Amino acid sequence: MSLHARLAAPWEQQGTEPGAISTLQMLTQDCHLVTPAENESFDFLFEGDLAAIVACDKFQQDGLYLLEREGILQIQYLEHLASGRMRVSGEQLHGVTVESVRHPPFRIVGYVRARWSRQ
Repeated sequence: MSLHARLAAPWEQQGTEPGAISTLQMLTQDCHLVTPAENESFDFLFEGDLAAIVACDKFQQDGLYLLEREGILQIQYLEHLASGRMRVSGEQLHGVTVESVRHPPFRIVGYVRARWSRQ
C-alpha cells in the first residue's frame, strides 16, 4: 500500500477497492519475510537485510535460492546453462560449481522473490 503524507492511512481511505493489491503485496504474496539472525550473514543477505522467500523444491528459473547443503542453509544464485545443467554461485567467484538439475548435491528450500538491503 502506498503511504501519502497528506492522505488518510491506506486502510482508512474511502473508495479503496478491496481487491486492489500493491506491488509490494504482489511481490510478497505467499512468501515468508526473513532476515538473518543476530551474528549471521549469508551470501546476498546480510544482517539487517530483508528477503521475501517463497517455499519451493525445484529449480524454476535463474535467480537466488535458499538451499540446504549438509544441514546448513545458504543462499546461492542458480543459473540454467545451455547444456541442461545449472551453475551454482555465491558472491565469491571462487565457489562456482556446475551441477545436475535433476540430482543436485543440495536441497532447494525456497526461491528469493525479493530482497531489501538496510543500506
